[in-house]
Amino acid sequence: APLLSIVKSMDTMTRETVLSYHVDWLDEKADFLDTQFAVWIYALLVGIDKPLSPSAASDIRSLLVKCCKMRSECNAKKKRENSLACLNIMITLAGTYFGQEEPDRRVI
Repeated sequence: APLLSIVKSMDTMTRETVLSYHVDWLDEKADFLDTQFAVWIYALLVGIDKPLSPSAASDIRSLLVKCCKMRSECNAKKKRENSLACLNIMITLAGTYFGQEEPDRRVI
C-alpha cells in the first residue's frame, strides 16, 4: 500500500514520473483496475499540483481514456464491482478535478 510517508517524501517531478509508470502499466498490461493499484494511483494524484505540467496533463488524460474503456468493458461483462467503483473514482478525478474531459463529451 502507498504509505503517506513515501508519497509525501517524493517531490512533484518524482510523483509525476511514478504516475506515468503506473498509467503506462495500466494501459499496456492491465485488463481491469484492482483496488490496490487504484489506491496507488489515487495517492499519486493527491500529490500532483495544479496547474498541471504538460506531461502530467497527458498522463492524466491517458488515465481517463483507459479508465473509460475499462468501465465500458466492465459494464458489458457485468463483473468486478470493486473495479467498477475504482474506475468511477479515477474517471471523476481525472475528468472533473483535473479537467481532462472533453467539454463536448461528458463521460461522467
